[in-house]
This record gives sequence, C-alpha cells and structure tokens, in this order.
Amino acid sequence: DAFDMILSGKIAIIEAIEEDVQNEVHLALVLEDDPGRELGMARQPGHRFFYGLDEVEPVAMTKSE
Repeated sequence: DAFDMILSGKIAIIEAIEEDVQNEVHLALVLEDDPGRELGMARQPGHRFFYGLDEVEPVAMTKSE
C-alpha cells in the first residue's frame, strides 16, 4: 500500500510489541525522524505504525552507537 512505499527504508523505534487475538505478533513502530515522534511514544493515533515481524529488518549498529 502507499504507506509501505513511503515508509520503506525509514528507521523506526519499536514502541511496543503486541499480540492480537489470533496470537500473531505485531510491532508498534514510531519513525525516528517524525517531528511528532513524542505523540507516537504517547500512543497517539497517526504516529504509530503496525508491522509484522516478517515486514521489518534490523538496522546494523556501528561501533560508535
């Protein structure tokens, strides 16, 4: 969908790990560069995005991080 294309390659912070009624795990993500990131961390609508574990990939950390 359009959001998937827009968010592709963006770095996000995992705000929560949630399980639905079908026992599927989803990550609630907040974009690192979102100017409204504090709203996402406060669980406000429009600033959290939900993805399955198979839809995200970890960011490689450098030694300075």
